Amino acid sequence: MLIKDEVNVKEVVFDANIADDVYLDTTLTDELKKEGFVRELIRHIQDLRKKTQLTPNDIVTLLVSTSAEGETLVREFENDIKKTALLREVKFDKTFAGEEFAVGGVPFKLRLER
Repeated sequence: MLIKDEVNVKEVVFDANIADDVYLDTTLTDELKKEGFVRELIRHIQDLRKKTQLTPNDIVTLLVSTSAEGETLVREFENDIKKTALLREVKFDKTFAGEEFAVGGVPFKLRLER
């Protein structure tokens, strides 16, 4: 649906009781915030794949160092992250050198291993 694509929403609902008026519910639920967080994290992983010159055929392991909040979110969406970013597995570790950044104020350090 064109409206859905143009305004980047999950769902468009038409109310037959409201004639010719359009309004957008811009309420950010916790679930939507989490999904945005995961999309941003995946974007960083994809950038890291590009920097390390990986191809789509390269299925790799992601090493992650983060806070408890970051680990909880990664674990909750781990299957989606693995599928989208072409990861074999995700390992949590605090003892490696990697690329550091923050998503939504949550610190991350990532490294990809073949």
